[in-house]
Amino acid sequence: MKPDKIRQIKTWNELTKVLDMVRDDGAVILLKWDGLREQNKHTVLINKFESDIEQCRHDSDDIMESTKLALIQYIEQGGLR
Repeated sequence: MKPDKIRQIKTWNELTKVLDMVRDDGAVILLKWDGLREQNKHTVLINKFESDIEQCRHDSDDIMESTKLALIQYIEQGGLR
């Protein structure tokens, strides 16, 4: 999977297929909707323990965009090979 392919995703259905691939790759994925924040109400966290991949975290008001950015960061660090 290449970062450009992630950028082209338009629907949650497409995005969840990639999230399933990341899960199958051994990573933990957290999606958070934070009702206490005024800004950056959505957090996406991807963590693959016992690997060289650093935690991928993005906060924003757009959960889809945050998810894409976290996935791109994960892939650029060697995830989904």
